[in-house]
Amino acid sequence: MKRRELIDVALGKEPADLVVRGGRLVDVHTAEIYPGGVAVKGDRICAVGQVDYAIGPKTEVLDAGGRHITPGLIETHQHVAGSHLSMTEFVKAVMPHGTTAIATDFYEIAVVSGVRGVRFCLDELKRTPLKVLFVIPMPALYQNDPFGHTGSLGLDDMKAMLQWPDCYGLNEAFAPRVLDKDPWMLELLGLTWDMGKVVVGHASEFRGERLQAWLAAVGDTNDHECVSAEEALEKARLGIRILLREGSAAADVVRVSRAITELKADPRRFAFCTDEEDPRRLVRVGHLDHKIRLAVDAGVDPVVAVQMATINAAECYRVDRELGSLAPGKVADLLLVEDLKGFKVSHVVANGRVVARDGRFVADLQPPSYPDFMYRTVRLARPVRPEDFRIAAPPGAAQARVRVIEAREGDLITSEGQAVLKAEGGWLEADTGQDVLKIAVFERHHATGKVGRGFIRGFGLKRGAIASTFNPHNEDLVVLGVTDREMALAANRTAELGGGFVVVEGDTVLAEFDLPQFGLLCPDPLDRAVAKLDAVYEAAKGLGCGLRGPFTSLGFMCLPVIIGNLKMCCEGLVNVWESRLVDPVLG
Repeated sequence: MKRRELIDVALGKEPADLVVRGGRLVDVHTAEIYPGGVAVKGDRICAVGQVDYAIGPKTEVLDAGGRHITPGLIETHQHVAGSHLSMTEFVKAVMPHGTTAIATDFYEIAVVSGVRGVRFCLDELKRTPLKVLFVIPMPALYQNDPFGHTGSLGLDDMKAMLQWPDCYGLNEAFAPRVLDKDPWMLELLGLTWDMGKVVVGHASEFRGERLQAWLAAVGDTNDHECVSAEEALEKARLGIRILLREGSAAADVVRVSRAITELKADPRRFAFCTDEEDPRRLVRVGHLDHKIRLAVDAGVDPVVAVQMATINAAECYRVDRELGSLAPGKVADLLLVEDLKGFKVSHVVANGRVVARDGRFVADLQPPSYPDFMYRTVRLARPVRPEDFRIAAPPGAAQARVRVIEAREGDLITSEGQAVLKAEGGWLEADTGQDVLKIAVFERHHATGKVGRGFIRGFGLKRGAIASTFNPHNEDLVVLGVTDREMALAANRTAELGGGFVVVEGDTVLAEFDLPQFGLLCPDPLDRAVAKLDAVYEAAKGLGCGLRGPFTSLGFMCLPVIIGNLKMCCEGLVNVWESRLVDPVLG
């Protein structure tokens, strides 16, 4: 469709292909709401306002019935493998909630299968109605260095992907790497600037002089790691765009919204993001629509919240010429919404076509044939044994003081705690009375046999074990539990599945969610995948786990870089900001 075809429709000389009429336009340019509609030719908007004149005999007419008409919503930062869905099924999960564009990097897939995995998943997603703003996956380049790397991705791979025409920039300019003047990071930043592409930031726990130094190096950027309103305001004052995050493991929208409602920061520098979200919450709680509701309930003006999810997000990626608002010439992505506070989406139009109605994806979308390289990616040196989880007490000691990873609901940042544990036969055991469990991470890419062991608090298990092959950044096999025997069973069953989530009690596998693609994704239809995840969540809850996203939270316990403070990896227990291995046993 040539743009000149829009002229005759806008002038009333030719009919539109689609007219949405009888609505209340949410104008994100002027923060107004007024009666009107939208006329569409092909995949573009021709006219906005009173558009009945564009209706012809063959025009599809969508009566808004007084509903609000908003632009499609834009996700500014999400790692799609955290949904554990194929790219095709991911689209079916998020588009009924109003998401019409997403910025993503496919880093988890890159960790396992390198560039060919990224290219396949990007192409699969591009065959859908969802717009993709691809950014190169820095987490896959660095992974858990110096505490682990699969070798799947190198500097030359990153430079090649940055040259792709469908690449919008560099994802996650990790602040510690920048301040260390890491040569790879600086080279990639330089190339990104030279090409006029976007730098996506990552400055977890950076304030003051360190924040200033990071920003001086990366330039115009954004950050999704703010966990307080004060941190967000400090960063916004420096010109950093703030992405309010809400996902399965991190819940930041309500507390960071105070930067707008109480500290009076200009909201035009704020947008929303997800980071990680499991499919149960995507389907039942929502996507960006949920974040709008949270922000409005926290006191953000509804029109401002819509701006944050649309035009602000588009400006963040410099795609506001095409996306993010309702204006002639822009891509015809729009929503019908019952009311802005409740933000219940009744219709989703993407590229000028209705793709979802009343929470159901209605477009025809078939999955591709999936290649063999996506499967059989969990490789252990041998089956896991109970003794692999043993942690020795000091010689002759009946008990010992140990370091404990302190996990908290809704927070990716951990702290270092302590506990005194009893020894049996010279080995330290978990203590459910103190909510102290064992945690272990097995290298699963090259069958090296490496395993790290430690203790953790916050998951609440009273019995049994859970295991997973999803964890930033290295996607190794992680197991958490009460007894060594149960942990071994959970680990081995997860490996047999080719990856996934497993819940065990005693000698029984209570539930499992198989993720055979890269050990991360389930190719099943959306409803079947969600049902499997329901089963493992309920099983984990039955063991005592009260976390809303136990497997996403478990994954972030295995990130020994970038986000502090005490984390696990296959090398052992890591003090993140000191970048060193520490002994789980203090003495």
